Amino acid sequence: MHHQIFERDSGYTTQMVLANVLWLLGIVFLPLPTQLVGTNDDGDKLVYALYIGTLVIVSATLMLLVWTMQIAPQVHAEPNDPPQAIEGLTVTLMMLLALVLAVSVPGLGMGAMAVVMLTAPIESHRHGRLTKRAAKPLR
Repeated sequence: MHHQIFERDSGYTTQMVLANVLWLLGIVFLPLPTQLVGTNDDGDKLVYALYIGTLVIVSATLMLLVWTMQIAPQVHAEPNDPPQAIEGLTVTLMMLLALVLAVSVPGLGMGAMAVVMLTAPIESHRHGRLTKRAAKPLR
């Protein structure tokens, strides 16, 4: 995924490097909460919050990385086709909702991550609306 993000760019900015480092730090940290979830026999909400919170941070920093790339058209090999940060917004919001549900609904735990499955239908609906809007003739 990292290579796909950067393959269309011919340069970088300081903001892109910072966002990239934050994203990679989140990914490097992820095995710790993953291990804690795997050994969390007592359903500790703090463990769920750490794991899902880390996923929220990884998703949000990836969106930040893409946004910093989007606002730096000088680095794009294809200036008319910059990456779109809005694509990751739904995933980040669904993970944030999962975090809230995991810590506030007793007994739900990792089952809260099921809300992330709503991402595909939401994005499909959003893309459908954008396609319809673009297809309408201007009056």
